[in-house]
Amino acid sequence: MSDALVARILESLPTTTSASQVLARHWFREYGLPSARDEAWRYSDLRALQNLDPKAGFQLDRQTPLRVELPGIAATLARFVAGAWQLADAPCAGLQVTIVDGTGLEAAIEHGLRSADADAFARLNAGGVSQLLLVDVSSAIKGRQCLDFQHDALGLSQCRVLVRVASGASIEVLEHWQGADSANGLCNASIQLSLAADARLNWLRLQNAGASSRLIQRTRMELGERAHVEYTAVELGAVWSRHDLQFAITGIGSKLSTHGVFALGGRQHQDTHLALDHRVPGADSHTLWKGVAQGRARAVFDGSISVHAGADGTSAQLRTANLLLSPHAEIDVKPELVIEADEVQCSHGATVGQLDERALFYLRSRGIPETLARRILTVAFCSEALRTIQPNALREAIEAAVVANLPDVSEDAASNASKL
Repeated sequence: MSDALVARILESLPTTTSASQVLARHWFREYGLPSARDEAWRYSDLRALQNLDPKAGFQLDRQTPLRVELPGIAATLARFVAGAWQLADAPCAGLQVTIVDGTGLEAAIEHGLRSADADAFARLNAGGVSQLLLVDVSSAIKGRQCLDFQHDALGLSQCRVLVRVASGASIEVLEHWQGADSANGLCNASIQLSLAADARLNWLRLQNAGASSRLIQRTRMELGERAHVEYTAVELGAVWSRHDLQFAITGIGSKLSTHGVFALGGRQHQDTHLALDHRVPGADSHTLWKGVAQGRARAVFDGSISVHAGADGTSAQLRTANLLLSPHAEIDVKPELVIEADEVQCSHGATVGQLDERALFYLRSRGIPETLARRILTVAFCSEALRTIQPNALREAIEAAVVANLPDVSEDAASNASKL
């Protein structure tokens, strides 16, 4: 299956004369796709992709995207529709958004290929993407900006984004994935974020792609000196998804706070691999990931913190807590610490359990129906990882989306639970 799928994928890629893309395709062909024997992929079986027809195209044309608007958004910078980028609202002062191809794309691909941890899908993205969305932030931007990703692929779709936040600049971004349930193709995405000294970034990812879609994404962020980052990921959509999230903390005094929530049902599969790489002294990171699975859903959270030699004074905490709402659901967690420095404060922990029966009994004893009581407790469980989202209207809309992804949600139950 793997060799046949690799061949089909390579045949579907557009013709290129780029030396870097030719090299990336060679490496993709040479090394192929990962298998269950690869530790990082042991829980994400690529047989989910065996029937993929990479040439199948797109369900929607560029004039009729499926969009759900969210409150609290100042502007939409760009939309990824039918495999291509479209610029949307005019950016404000201090913000430049450009669609790059040709020489500019070549340089970005060369940089990506130099990465020592480039995997099969990173090579595929480098070898097949035709555009780069470049976002340059040079001052403090007011209001949350949106990048709208339409997962409308029936075949293979690929996209690439580079965001650069200059020294002293700041921005809030919503990365919003959505799409029709019948779009059953694969999107392979790469997002790279770079923060200079004293830069600030608040990044919110809402992945609510269609129920049949498949999604692989690699997000890589590098923090400069005294950079501050607030990163939140909410994983709700897609029947099969994988997110590799990597943070390279290279600046002294930088601070990173990461939060995540996944709420899965049916036969959904979601795999998050999070790696925090502390390379310098005096930097802090705090990670909290919460997950809920019901039906026959399967979730994976693999979180690691690496503290390199010389990164003394590092403070890093990683915690994940998870709920199983049905006997057939499965959640696999693997927190890990690798410490090669002295005088650090690091901790990690993981729990997988069920709803507190005493709390459930307490709510039912006060006349609350069991379905609503379970919903209330589940939303309260997830809300800890969502409470930093601003403005309040946006946080409430995302909480409602989480509730809607849980089983047996009536309209009244969702409305009441989202107000907690």
